[in-house]
Parts: sequence; structure tokens; C-alpha cells
Amino acid sequence: MTSTESTPLLSNPSIPNPDPQLPYSVLPSSQDTLTNQLPSNRFVALANKLFRNKKRITILIAIWTGVFLGALDATIVATLMSAISSGFSASNQSSWLASAYLLAISITAPLYGKLSDLLGRRIASLTSITLFLIGTIGCGISRSINQLILSRFIAGCGGGGIMTTSSIIATDLFSLDQRALIQGLGNICYGLGASLGGPLGGWINDHYGWRFAFLTQVPILLIAWCLVSYFVDYRVATQVSNKADLLKRIDWLGSFTLMWTIVCLLLSLSFKNNLLCQWSDVRVFGTFVGFLLGLVAFIWIEARASEPILPLRLLKLRTPLCCLGLNFFSSIVFFAILYMFPLWFETVKLTTTTQAGLHLIPNSASLSIGSLLVGAGIRLTGKYKVITVISSVSLALGLLLLSTKLNTPIHEWADIILVGIGFSAISTAALVAIIASIPSKDMAVCTGLTYLFRYTGQVVGVAASAALLQSIVTGELERRIVGPGSAEIIRRIRHESSIVKNLPDGLYKTAAIASYKVALRDVFRFNLFLTLVVVALSFGVRDFPLVRP
Repeated sequence: MTSTESTPLLSNPSIPNPDPQLPYSVLPSSQDTLTNQLPSNRFVALANKLFRNKKRITILIAIWTGVFLGALDATIVATLMSAISSGFSASNQSSWLASAYLLAISITAPLYGKLSDLLGRRIASLTSITLFLIGTIGCGISRSINQLILSRFIAGCGGGGIMTTSSIIATDLFSLDQRALIQGLGNICYGLGASLGGPLGGWINDHYGWRFAFLTQVPILLIAWCLVSYFVDYRVATQVSNKADLLKRIDWLGSFTLMWTIVCLLLSLSFKNNLLCQWSDVRVFGTFVGFLLGLVAFIWIEARASEPILPLRLLKLRTPLCCLGLNFFSSIVFFAILYMFPLWFETVKLTTTTQAGLHLIPNSASLSIGSLLVGAGIRLTGKYKVITVISSVSLALGLLLLSTKLNTPIHEWADIILVGIGFSAISTAALVAIIASIPSKDMAVCTGLTYLFRYTGQVVGVAASAALLQSIVTGELERRIVGPGSAEIIRRIRHESSIVKNLPDGLYKTAAIASYKVALRDVFRFNLFLTLVVVALSFGVRDFPLVRP
């Protein structure tokens, strides 16, 4: 019997694992012995069951080291984006530091799903770490904003694979009902990296300069490379040895049109708001038309590709479609807040970069807590729909408070916690839900597809929010600052947001603070609207058994 959306992914086997060194996904699962235990003893028993094999633990350490650094890097850049771009007098291009990285991730994430099947998990994982390492070194030695953006793109080509391959390897090693808790534990590593990135990046910038924030990651990346190279040594049945066959089975045309589509959208937003072009300008209009044509071409190509990076047949199933939508829209919201929230403190509250980064710690800690609680809840109950709905409401409530109450100390620290819990819980539950609702042969590709939607949402979230911010800030400044020399003052405030706190007290400083305050509140309200879409999609998810009865 084959798996469909209406049949669970895993059977209820009774044969014990004959070789615990091999991937769980290629061996019969052991009978779940936890069902009849008292709740107070189930966590201890579950931990003993999951981690009794030392090689599994070592492999998890290897892949989670990369996950930790990926999260650390993301929050370092979010915290230092203003300082880095201001150093090059290019604050209006600051969003490209995030967009270039996320663009590369969104393009390569689905490819790593296919590569991990064709080349094996180790080669795919090592490739991702190598590219991330090269890009990180490039960021530390860049001499212009354009070099830095290119280095972020290279790092993103590896970053997409680090997250994708870590999820695939974890799914190899554990059964699906255990996978939710493993995802939660993995997100603790992600949350730890995210919580350290903000304050650590701010501290390094204030004492040694932002370049060292990148270069200090290099030794840890080398350790991760060695761990993966040595311990991730198993094969999967889909690996190929014929390189010609490998090249034929990769959806090159689909990957190119996907890149074209996203780049055209980003360029259109950049021309409109960074260069202040009109919508009728050929650069804005032309690139937006290119985006629409690319989107149509991508869908047409994927419908006809033999092994597409986006299998459209999966979008015909309700649960996978809703889960992918949840990943897309929740990522738009979360990453918009991740990059805009520190800017609130730097431009409205006039704090230092370090102080702004500290305000990301509650959010980062909540990522770990939310994912772990959801993973444990799914493992114990076998249900995830209700959890997904509650998580979506948490995300929406967090945005509501940020949009209306971000003017007292308690809200400056507490509101972001709801955002972090909601996003991490959605990410964990949606991944388990989509894997449970598809045939097992689609696991690696579907994992890559999940990250494609997640990272594309991140690209759109950062770019669209930055474009909206620049548009509103420009309008507010032009309304508040007039007279001789006003154009140059406005240009400097737009291009170097870090100068706001250094402006002399008076009209210009008051106008700059008020303009950024209005713009950032409008950005938060725009993302509040998107959380309503997230809540609606959560009701479309169906519960599937994680093991067959």
C-alpha cells in the first residue's frame, strides 16, 4: 500500500532496529513502548530511547553546529545592518545585506533536497558548509557594500543547505513521531545562536568593529565541517555514481527561472524605494513585469519537469498547501520584525547597537522554548492541528501588541516573545504535518520545498518591509524638513540611519525620530495584516497519524 495524503507515513512495525548505526528511515522502526507509561516518566523514557546511541548524538552535534552558526549569523547581520551600511554610507541599500543572503537560500534550499538524495547526505552537507565558510570570510574582508552583498549571496548558497540537510539527516535518524521532539531540540541550538547573535554582534562591533563578527565564526565552521565529514558516513538508496545522470536529474531550468523571478521582484522594490523612482519608471515597471513573466514561466516549467524542484502535485493536497503557505507568510512576518525591531531602538529610542541587540534576546529564547514545547506536545499527543492554530494566534497577538503598545519598557521586552514562540511553533508543527501527509519517497524533496517557501518568505519579508519603510520615511521627512539644504539632510538620514542619535537637538533630530517612528509602526501594522492570513491557513491543516494504529 502506498502512502497518500489520507494514509500515514509510518507503519506500526514490531521488528527492532538490527543496526542502530544506520539511518532510521531505511530500517524498520522499533515498537513504541512509551504509550502506557505514566506521563511523569515518559520524558525520561523518551530521552533514553532517543539518545542511547552515541553515533546518533554525534551526528546531531555535527549538523546542529551548522544550525547554531546559521542562526548566529542571521541575528548578527540583523543587529549590525545599520552599522555596516552606514559605514559604507549606503543605509538605503542595507536591506540587500539580508535580501542577497535570503535570495541565495531560497534558490538553493530545494536543490539541496535533491542533491542529498543523489550525492548523499555527507557531500550535500559539506558543500553547504564550505560555501557558507567562503561567504563568511568574504564578508569579513569586503571593502565595499557591493562586495559585501556578493559575499552574503555566497554565504546564503551554503546557508540554505545547512538548514535543509540538517532536517533531512534528522529525519533519516528518527521516526516521524520522534521527529517533532528532535526538531524542538534542534531549534534550541537555533535559538541559542539567535539569542547570542544580537548582543554578541553588537558587542564585537562596539569594541572591535563589525568585520570581526564574521571572522570569529570561521573556526567553528571548520569544526562543523570536520564533524560532518567524519561522522555522516551512511549511504541512502537514491545515491547515484554516474555524474552525467546526476546533472540530468537536477532541475536547472526551474532553478534559473526561480532566481530570475525573485531577483526581478527585489530589483523592482529597490528601484522604487531606494532610488525613489516612480512606478511608471521603466526600471520599476520593467523589472516588475519581469517578475510576473518569470513566475508564469516557473510554474509552466515545473508542471512539465520530470524531477521539478517544486512538484506541483503536492500543491493539490490541502495539508501540504496550507503548510507551505504557513511557512511562507509566517516567515515574511518574522523576518520583517527581526530586521525592523532593532531599528526601532536605534532610530526612535536612540540606543547603541549593543542595546538594540539585547532586545532580541527574549525573541531568540522564545524560539527555543516554543519549538521544544510544541515538539514535546506533538510527541505526547500525536496531534498538531490545534497546536498550529494556537501558534498562529500567538504570532498575530504579538504583532498586534507591537503595532499598538510599543511605547513602554514591558512591551519593548515582552511583545517580541509572542512573535518568537508563534513562529518557532508554526515552523515545527508545519514541518511534521507536511512530512506526515506525503509519500515517504518525497521526504527529502518536500523538506527542501518547505525551506524554499520559508526562505522565499524571508526574502519577501525583508525586502518588502524595507521598501515600505524607506517609502514612508522619505515622505515623512519631506513633510517635516523643508527649506534650503533639506534634500541633503533627508538623503543623509535615509542613507545613514545610525546618524539619527548623533544629530544636534532641534528640528532635524525631532523630525528624523518622528519619521522613523511612524514608518516602523506602519511596517508592523502591515505585517499584522499578514498574520491574519497565517491564522486562516492554520485551520486548513489536517491531523494525520504519526504512526499507524
